[in-house]
Amino acid sequence: MIHMSNPFEKKGKWLKGNLHCHTTESDGRLSPAKVVEKYRNQGYRFLAITDHNKITKVEENDIILIPGVEVSISGSEYDSSFHVVVLGLEDYERIDNLKNQGLDDLLDYVFSMDGYAFIAHPYWSSLTFRDLSDIEKLQAIEVFNATCDLIGKGYSSVYWDALLAQGKKIGGLAVDDAHRYDLPPTDSLKGWIWLKVEEISYKEVLDSLKKGLYYASTGPEFYSFGTKDGYIKASFSPVYRVNLITRNGRGASINIGDLELFSNNRYEELKLEIYKEDNEDVFEIGRYNIVIKKKNSGICYISAPLSIFRIYSRIEIIDVLGRYAWTNPLFIQ
Repeated sequence: MIHMSNPFEKKGKWLKGNLHCHTTESDGRLSPAKVVEKYRNQGYRFLAITDHNKITKVEENDIILIPGVEVSISGSEYDSSFHVVVLGLEDYERIDNLKNQGLDDLLDYVFSMDGYAFIAHPYWSSLTFRDLSDIEKLQAIEVFNATCDLIGKGYSSVYWDALLAQGKKIGGLAVDDAHRYDLPPTDSLKGWIWLKVEEISYKEVLDSLKKGLYYASTGPEFYSFGTKDGYIKASFSPVYRVNLITRNGRGASINIGDLELFSNNRYEELKLEIYKEDNEDVFEIGRYNIVIKKKNSGICYISAPLSIFRIYSRIEIIDVLGRYAWTNPLFIQ
């Protein structure tokens, strides 16, 4: 059984990290040492080098390195394939043997060995929903992949929501999958996760991954997210748009930037009221019973009733540069 917790309800520290990148040991442009140096110098606290069909080892003391590998397994009849990233295991020969037996056998092994595995770039891989929904021990999928975004197939959240609507507890990851690094158009330092840990250690990083104690981003930041008194509540860095995502036709999408352009007698359909309170701009959207507060600093707070959600809730935010951040889902009882 996959277990997911809310990182915003846990004590600890936030660490920034990338879980998918390549080096000259497979098809990347930089050596393993240079890749580690690049991420470490940009404030990343953990990193997984995931070369194709090979576990690349690097000695490093001031950044947590997670052993990883990317393997390919045939998918459906539509010439698709699963690209599976396996983390936390070092016996590649065993992984290679199991991948030839099929995806379920490989994931059973990873799960039994307390490792971590996720499906990379399902959109780029031309996977179908059935391909993914039939997987039992699926821990996460990539919702953003920077190198796939170079050909317009970087975002895979539609797959994620289809699985969440079935009640599957699956995390969403943003990664680089970097190959080009400093060669334009670059594909590094574009997508990452913020991971909550109680102590900074390899074991704690892997344990937090398995518990879903993270959120994904390409820029914006979340400061809080959870439920209280029958409402979903969240706070986050300055953004233009907030999407409240849930099953089927429920949820809401709010363009904060648009709301600021209208006076109190506009947006009648939304029953919108705008006013100042304690140096905050307050937007009350009566149609959904949603309240958004925006401080002078641009930091935003949102409160939305649980009644507009079904099965699960997650929030994605988009800033004025078009960069996203995604919470992992909360499942509604």
